[in-house]
Amino acid sequence: MHTFKDNASRTWSLSITIDSIKRVRQELDFNLTRSDFDKMLQELLGDPVQLCDVIFCLIKPEAEKNNVSDADFGRAMAGDTIEQAATALLEELADFTPNARDRAQLQRLIAALRSLSDKARDLMDQKMKAELAAAEVEIEKTFGLSSTSSPASSASTPDR
Repeated sequence: MHTFKDNASRTWSLSITIDSIKRVRQELDFNLTRSDFDKMLQELLGDPVQLCDVIFCLIKPEAEKNNVSDADFGRAMAGDTIEQAATALLEELADFTPNARDRAQLQRLIAALRSLSDKARDLMDQKMKAELAAAEVEIEKTFGLSSTSSPASSASTPDR
């Protein structure tokens, strides 16, 4: 069982069992045990709304006990909270897998997806920085602006 906190400071216990998988299938028509696990993960991680719907469906008995509606839960899910909940879900999915070899394979796949995601973010960050620097140079050329804000040196200032 893995836990995460929502933005309302509620701690949720995420547990994947046969019962919770059936609930997700029945209520959302989403299969957490598909054979194309990598595509299923891409669908979930690429759509935060669907991800949160699946997570809510998994924690629904606990939410009902605490009188937290789907809408209440959704209002408390944003930013880092979604990533923490996604991590809990991925770890639960791997732990649920009955076969040790399959479980190890899923854990490697999840680690690889995280690594690729981090690398993609790093590349996007570098690209954005380079594009901003190029745009800054272009603006400086166009408007004759200096890229430094320091005052001119005394050697270049005429005597009075």
